[in-house]
Amino acid sequence: MADEAERLAEEKRLAEEAEKLAKEKKAAEEKRLAEEAKKQAEAEKLAEEKILAEEAKKQAEAEKLADEKKAKEEQKALEEKQRSSSKNEGKETVCEVVTTPETPNQAKPAAQPVKEPTPVQNKKPAATPAPKPQPAPVLTGTILFRNMRGKNLKCKDSFSKGDPYMRVKCGKDQFKTKKASGGNPVWNESHSLDVKNANDRIGFNVLDWDRFTSHDTIGNAILNGSFFRGTTNLQTLEILLDTEGSIVFDCLWQPDSN
Repeated sequence: MADEAERLAEEKRLAEEAEKLAKEKKAAEEKRLAEEAKKQAEAEKLAEEKILAEEAKKQAEAEKLADEKKAKEEQKALEEKQRSSSKNEGKETVCEVVTTPETPNQAKPAAQPVKEPTPVQNKKPAATPAPKPQPAPVLTGTILFRNMRGKNLKCKDSFSKGDPYMRVKCGKDQFKTKKASGGNPVWNESHSLDVKNANDRIGFNVLDWDRFTSHDTIGNAILNGSFFRGTTNLQTLEILLDTEGSIVFDCLWQPDSN
């Protein structure tokens, strides 16, 4: 009887160990399958993110190429317009003379008798008065800028439309606009710039703002101060940059008092 009891206890122990091993094996298999499913899901997620990033990059490049093509076409049209304007400068203006025809019922004026010409006596020409001296033009003053904006600017960012701003300098005086967005930014600001010397030049520098790297130059333009002395009334000017695109603003010249 003792041997039978020991045999039964041994069989029970072996059965419990077998059941325990089976449970551990099942748990290990379930854990392995869960880890493989997790890895597969992560791989699928990374692949999806990569595809979306590539599609976004392609779309951004396509939009950039389309914007560049449009900007080049508009710049070409603007240059042709400026060349046409420069060719037309200096041409004489032809005034059209309108002749009013006679109406049938209109009475013709009566013929007047022809008078004998009166002999003209030789007279000495009257002395021409000397012209009054004109005051010398004022070559120094202040330029007022209003409604400043960019047009078809070149984009310097790969994954965004850029954050352009403009810096304007004349001698030691300068100002800087706030940053805007896109290739047609609007800097709705008002500024003034002092021109202290007759030969001063005004420099326009358009840059792309970056948080962590240096600001990239989008384009530049330089004009002589004399260019603005004719803007005695508020005028809108468009200046081409040395790369592509242009800057547009309203300006007014205020000369210094003598």
